[in-house]
Amino acid sequence: MSLSYFMERERKFEIAFLICIYLLGFIIRIYPKLLVSPHLPSFLGDVWYRICMAQYILDHGSLPIPDIRYLAYGNVPLWYPPLSPVFLAFLSKITTLDLATVCTRVIPFFEAFTPIPFYFLIKKWYNDQIARISTLILALTPSFIYLTGIADLQIFTLWIIPVALLLISGQYTLKKAIILGVILGINFLFHLSYFVTLITLLLYIVAEKIEKKPIKEKIKFFLISTGISLGITAWWWVPDNLFKWWIFHISTSTLLQDITGHLEFYGAPFMILGFIGFVYFCTKKFNHKIFIIIWCFFLFYEVFSENILDILNRADLMWLTVVRPLEGYRFYIFLAMPFSLVSALFLDNIRKDLDREVLGILIISAMTIISLTGLSSYNIEWKLTNAGVNEREYDAALWFRENTDDSARIVADYYTAQMFSGVCGGKALLGGLFPLRDINFNPYIKAPGQVQNDIYDFYSTDDIDLTFEIAERYGITHVFISTNMETSGWLGAYKAGGFGVPVNHRKFDNEEYFELVYRDDDIKIYKILRS
Repeated sequence: MSLSYFMERERKFEIAFLICIYLLGFIIRIYPKLLVSPHLPSFLGDVWYRICMAQYILDHGSLPIPDIRYLAYGNVPLWYPPLSPVFLAFLSKITTLDLATVCTRVIPFFEAFTPIPFYFLIKKWYNDQIARISTLILALTPSFIYLTGIADLQIFTLWIIPVALLLISGQYTLKKAIILGVILGINFLFHLSYFVTLITLLLYIVAEKIEKKPIKEKIKFFLISTGISLGITAWWWVPDNLFKWWIFHISTSTLLQDITGHLEFYGAPFMILGFIGFVYFCTKKFNHKIFIIIWCFFLFYEVFSENILDILNRADLMWLTVVRPLEGYRFYIFLAMPFSLVSALFLDNIRKDLDREVLGILIISAMTIISLTGLSSYNIEWKLTNAGVNEREYDAALWFRENTDDSARIVADYYTAQMFSGVCGGKALLGGLFPLRDINFNPYIKAPGQVQNDIYDFYSTDDIDLTFEIAERYGITHVFISTNMETSGWLGAYKAGGFGVPVNHRKFDNEEYFELVYRDDDIKIYKILRS
């Protein structure tokens, strides 16, 4: 048989494999969501905040400037990349679906594509077999499925990193540098994990230098591309000096997980396999060895930075974005890429005398068994549909949207407040878990933040004067109460500790101070009566 026959056969097999990877990813992500309301996306990753901005765009035809999240405290520039909410608003417009339904029924079509660019990078750097094994491992990693299945548009960063590495590892041309610059610019406008892309490219250049390879063209490639990306996005970040906000003012919440927590959240079999593969990789000779090692170490730090700072007794540094930009678990999806590669190399290199077909069957069988048991214990279906709110609470938010003006602001637990803001395009007290640093306005939003403690006091105290003082402090006009919030709501307050919000019902039932304006059984919305 001719060479062209085998090449055509290989090409068809490759296409079939990638289609299977896509369909597998799509089914895993979409099926659990089809069993529940389309209006209840998983709460993780602040999806409702993006929906909130997108709803504002649909309602007003402009970006939410100043930032909706901080309206209760002062004017904060829109530091969140604008293309994410614009993209959601665009999808809502062309599909005529509400934004929550877009997130649960449309975005999975994009999310399922996430592992595929990685395949082409590994195929180029290694070979077809390693590309297939590593892509399969990546596609089945539980945390990768979860964190790319919650309508978080950092999925575009996961598309772009392999493409960027493919471009910069090839021969430099000005055309390629311009293409990469435009791609990076789009990445920047979609998600701040753009900086993860830049660091990854820098690490590649460092690795090339360590291996004594010429890097002059690589540096030129990087500088031109980065310059283009910053130039085409300058309209957004220059006027309000957003780099100053990202570095000195913005902070994020923390989730100090222990090692067991990391194992469980990442997917224990896959993290263990990843570490085994990493150790094996370090002891053998492979292409791009230095880069893969320092890439892993960079991501180890990002994943475990909270643990490292805790060991060093420097919890104060957790508020600094240059030290700890996000919770460690948000970097699992990035770590999953090199971990999938080193796992694949480990599995492939223990084959010894096994032929390719037998090895492939064994690996696929083993990964299927591991995945079925891993995903079962991981409870992926529940995670992908755990909204933190229910359909009747969503209906209450719809009522609030239609029956209050733009000056209204409702208070609730963290997730319910975000859901209200998403439905209403604002009109909820937000931002308490994202305090600010080194600002000269509202002291209550300064890190480590008092807002969530104040909400706790607002609901629980008998002191009506304190209740009204807190309401005045944040411009609260309405109060949300439900059994779900009382038992499962989350404040993230130092005073609260865990789930559930203590509610002083006797206080809110006092008609002298509060008017019940909405009720659906246990779900209530009170209007604050001001003297």
